[in-house]
Parts: sequence; structure tokens; C-alpha cells
Amino acid sequence: MTYSTDSSPWAIAVGDFNNDTILDIVVTNHGNDNIGIFLGC
Repeated sequence: MTYSTDSSPWAIAVGDFNNDTILDIVVTNHGNDNIGIFLGC
């Protein structure tokens, strides 16, 4: 699968962040102080 991020992804974390037993992905974006959250990946 392909997931869209901002133009400058900086770091990534994978875990079950919403406690539904399915892995999620969080990406931090450099330069604009935001994050991308992909639930149920």
C-alpha cells in the first residue's frame, strides 16, 4: 500500500495507538510542525 505524507516526512512510528489490536502508523513532518496518522494500516 502507498500512503501520502507531507513533502518532508521526518520520522515514523508503528504501534496500536487507538487500542483496536490493529497496527497504526504515525509520521512526523519536518518544517511545518504537524503529524500524519494512518489508523488500521
